[in-house]
Amino acid sequence: MSGTVVIAIGNEYRQDDGAAPAALRLLCAEGATADRFDHTDGEATRLLGLWQGRDLAVVIDAVHAHPGEPGRIHRLDLARAALLRGGANTHGLGLGEAVELGRVLGLLPGRLVVVGIEGERFDWGDELSPTVAEAVPRAAALVRALLAEAAGSPAGATPADTAADSTAHPNAATEPRARWREPDPSSPSRRPEPGAGQPEPLRRWP
Repeated sequence: MSGTVVIAIGNEYRQDDGAAPAALRLLCAEGATADRFDHTDGEATRLLGLWQGRDLAVVIDAVHAHPGEPGRIHRLDLARAALLRGGANTHGLGLGEAVELGRVLGLLPGRLVVVGIEGERFDWGDELSPTVAEAVPRAAALVRALLAEAAGSPAGATPADTAADSTAHPNAATEPRARWREPDPSSPSRRPEPGAGQPEPLRRWP
């Protein structure tokens, strides 16, 4: 197996925890090109199964940061950075476990990039907060840029260049995209406990 996969982690029935699935739907609607698109609750073994053998895996997730700025976009390359622990995202335990286990077992993709969307509200409900809803297209643009880079962007193009144009799409042909999977309403949102360890610094995306 090779190619690219885009994975959204989140529960659409916990307000801003649904930011990543919203970004994934937007990518599919706009015709973004990847070998697979999928949605999961962030459980470690599911993540391993989704990204194993891929050249590039992009994981989109809602995140917490201190001090927080709802709607801010973060980018972190987990295949090369220190393991993200505690307090950084709403599914930090599962994602952190998956990265650590993947390293031990040799199951990490060639490149693993997390695109984080800072959330504000995580109570029950199916609507995103206004600032987070406005951030979803920017997160999707960053993912499109990463996919374009992996597919072979035109000479001189960078992820920032591609993401600046919200209408840009990768041109390289790939296998048909996977069918979108509806989320499970009963899946709980796993948020870190207050006072959890500080995360590795996240790279801010304009």
